[in-house]
Amino acid sequence: MINPITSRRDLVGRILFGLLSVSTLVAFVDGIGLASGAGPDTFYMQWWRTLAYLVFAAIFALLALRPRSTPLMWEIVLIQKATITIIGYLNITVAEAPRDATVDLYLVLVMVPAWILCRGWLSWKKESAPIDATDRSVVG
Repeated sequence: MINPITSRRDLVGRILFGLLSVSTLVAFVDGIGLASGAGPDTFYMQWWRTLAYLVFAAIFALLALRPRSTPLMWEIVLIQKATITIIGYLNITVAEAPRDATVDLYLVLVMVPAWILCRGWLSWKKESAPIDATDRSVVG
């Protein structure tokens, strides 16, 4: 039997990751314009960043679609985004650091509740856990 409260939480967490995926795709499209117009000093870096948006959009979509079937993915993304946020704020005088660190901070602030709502820690179990009323790992 499906627990409607847990199902709603899971749905909200998945929607959050879906929104992260869509917003990252928007950043990818915007990045194409920036990378195309970049000068020789930043051309490679702009394309590297732009293509990274596409990778993260795919990862966010994967987590939205299969939140408990991707062991280690939650942790990899959270650690990367938290670390780059810290590095950005420690280097606040660098041209794009304030904006980029703030964007990554928002990503972390959305990912953590999504991880909790989707019970991302269950991705470490051998099989994806069903969402049902007998699941004792759900709080509330």
